[in-house]
Amino acid sequence: MAAHARVLDRRRFAVCPDWPARELFSPNVIVADLERLAELQQDHGGWTVDFEQISPAGSLECRGYATVRTLGILRRNGLA
Repeated sequence: MAAHARVLDRRRFAVCPDWPARELFSPNVIVADLERLAELQQDHGGWTVDFEQISPAGSLECRGYATVRTLGILRRNGLA
């Protein structure tokens, strides 16, 4: 697999508890993944982007999006 290739992320398919794809994963897997996601919160309170950026400014710009998205995932799952 190329270094820049993205791993298929189960959170993209099972973000909300009521999504049909959620049934494909055991509750333990979902909880472990959500806990891992929560632990990735940085000291500044946000999350970093999980994709390659063209410049440091691009990473900073997208960090807000990543933080809001992650908080939404955690909130929908009762962890925020």
